[in-house]
Amino acid sequence: MIVAGMPLLQAWASANIPFVNNRYTLAAVVVAAAAVMVFGIFFIFRSLTFLLPLRKLSTPPELRTAKVILGKDLFSKSAYYQDPSLGVITDIEKSADGQLVVVGESGAVFLNPNLQPAGIAHYPKCISKVSFVSLSTGTFLCRGSWSSDVVLFNRDGQLVWTYSARSPGIDDAIAGQIAGSEAVIVGLNGDGGVRRLDSQGKELWQQPDGNVWHVEIATPDNGSDAMILHTNARGQLVLRDATGNVVGHSKPEAYVSHFSLTAWDDHPTRNDLIAAGNGSLYILSMHAQTLARLSAPGAAGVDEAQGTPVRFSASDKSYAALVRHSTWARSVLYIYDRQQRLIYQEILGHDCRALFAQTNSSGNEDLLLGCDGLVWKYNQN
Repeated sequence: MIVAGMPLLQAWASANIPFVNNRYTLAAVVVAAAAVMVFGIFFIFRSLTFLLPLRKLSTPPELRTAKVILGKDLFSKSAYYQDPSLGVITDIEKSADGQLVVVGESGAVFLNPNLQPAGIAHYPKCISKVSFVSLSTGTFLCRGSWSSDVVLFNRDGQLVWTYSARSPGIDDAIAGQIAGSEAVIVGLNGDGGVRRLDSQGKELWQQPDGNVWHVEIATPDNGSDAMILHTNARGQLVLRDATGNVVGHSKPEAYVSHFSLTAWDDHPTRNDLIAAGNGSLYILSMHAQTLARLSAPGAAGVDEAQGTPVRFSASDKSYAALVRHSTWARSVLYIYDRQQRLIYQEILGHDCRALFAQTNSSGNEDLLLGCDGLVWKYNQN
């Protein structure tokens, strides 16, 4: 692209145009043109990373083969629920009436305790993650990406509304309650900043920021109103109130773009963060304080991480984490003991995007892992 553009730049330079004949101005034009072309190449590459053939061609050797690297005798793994029509599972939650909700890129199912579907929804496949949300207008939020819109579907999979921001592009979105009102928060790429929509998809406000990579809604430990939490181009964690005003920003010890909310230690509320980077998983407070640094061989800052505490037995207190290498459609499961030591590591031969601790009939917990149309169950041997 740069070579192809050189004749045009040479033509400009040879033309009798006063501002071009200034060598400093010409240099600035060349640099600007090169920057635009480099950005275009990066945009095209990122837009195409969801194509499976490219992932397969470039998969690193250490991720090609599904295998248990550490602790193979500690846990048993079995198929828990399967429905290929759901696509890759991106969220597993409990509904207000106690049903297990399994959400995929192409559909979702509400399961009774006997694993019989109490309801099922199918919708057009989302390129981005789909989250289970509790809005009066809808239930499944397609969170959007550079090449796709934010879309809300109802419990039956019917389209409620679509929000588009193709320029500069969407990075992420989430829905929830803020100050007693339903809200959908959208983070945009470039200088698009942060935007708030109501439950009908109508835009209420915009606030400036750069590259809002990931957004969540979280409630502080002091029980005050839920806040908007997001990352940005400067590597900050930014806290905003219901009107979008910044009430705090902090910088973690490692650059964070993507993160997930997690419960940690003995606090059941999911208002801490987990993020990957430098062969580690960082557990952070809402104010970017490092609460723990867990060994996670192979984890990098561009990977998606999520985690959950899980009690496999009454005396056990473990923590499970899932790292998704989106470029290669591969994921890695890590499990840590109460001393935060890595005791289990498995390379998964699937694209897996959901993790959930499910209480079983004995009162202990099993770990549910959502992959491509399949939910796996892990229990302690």
